[in-house]
Amino acid sequence: MSRLLTTTKLFNKKKGQAWSLDYAISLALFIASIIAAVSIIGPDLIHENYPLIKNEAEVFSEQLMSSGSPEFWNVNDVIRPGLLTDNKISSKKLVYLSELSLEKKYEYAIVLKELNKSIIPIGKECVLGSSSVIENKNIVSKNKMGAYYYSGDNQLLTMSNKLNLTIYTNFSSLINNMLSYDYLILEQPLLKVNPDDNLLEYKKSEALEEFVREGRDLFIIGDLGINIFNLDLSINDSNATVVYEDDFVNLTNNTEISFSGDSFTINNSGKRNYQTIAKINNQQDAIAKFNYGDGFIYYLGTINGNIANTSETLLEHFEQSINQSNSYEGVNCNNYSLPTTKNMVVVKRLAPYNGRIVELNLYMWKK
Repeated sequence: MSRLLTTTKLFNKKKGQAWSLDYAISLALFIASIIAAVSIIGPDLIHENYPLIKNEAEVFSEQLMSSGSPEFWNVNDVIRPGLLTDNKISSKKLVYLSELSLEKKYEYAIVLKELNKSIIPIGKECVLGSSSVIENKNIVSKNKMGAYYYSGDNQLLTMSNKLNLTIYTNFSSLINNMLSYDYLILEQPLLKVNPDDNLLEYKKSEALEEFVREGRDLFIIGDLGINIFNLDLSINDSNATVVYEDDFVNLTNNTEISFSGDSFTINNSGKRNYQTIAKINNQQDAIAKFNYGDGFIYYLGTINGNIANTSETLLEHFEQSINQSNSYEGVNCNNYSLPTTKNMVVVKRLAPYNGRIVELNLYMWKK
């Protein structure tokens, strides 16, 4: 059973600063690595709107500290936004939240911070919510953090060096650092038990599943070697035709791909938002993508082949697609300024995010 400890004090902007802390730590949340702490800041004289704002802020904060509805929501199907996946803040859900316009009874601002109080960008913003909050930020070009693992073939090794991807040949080492990357490329990974890494298959599966579920992207080329993500693979030596124009793959419909040797194909049963990108003989899928948790998985049966009516190989085209998606427009957050008001409430919660604990701040006030 959880314990609830509550103390309440008031904040007087004119006479000095005092603060109050309402915090709850339940055993279940502690085991799940989530610590919930709520701080309430109010005026020296309680205004009649203060209890209403306080209640609204706490309810909204609790909603953000849920998975939302549906569990793996996006901007197109959201019913109720929440930021958690597997009891951790999801990077994908943060970006989705920055793209939503939420109607609330009171003005609000959402700020994500490191424990040292530096501001963590949310999409292209430093503060989400009210336009009356002044942000001090710089727009900058950033590169995603990527890693590349291979077991047999290593045709993407040159590309990985060009893009400064971290290169692994030992899966144990990769697991230790996996959550620090935005995306991961597995080329012919063959993840059966290997004496070089001495990891059981289920440990490898759990690590990859966690990596994608929390909002990262995984590119699989060839044979995984273990049963994971419900991938049912078979081998086919025929050529493929593009049937869906995907932004990442960037090939037009009816483009022919001539494979140099055999290609693995994927069974599309039981996968969420599954999309065939290229088919073999209008039957088996050679290139496809689907959602797993908050992340995306791209599967390519092989990287060996040529694209019809061009001088480009499939390997060169994949390298170009990775290169184009590797950089993005981001922000550096310096500081922010909240409006002056007598009725402001702040709710602070601590939660895991990308392998560390961060602080989610929700400010709410009446104009």
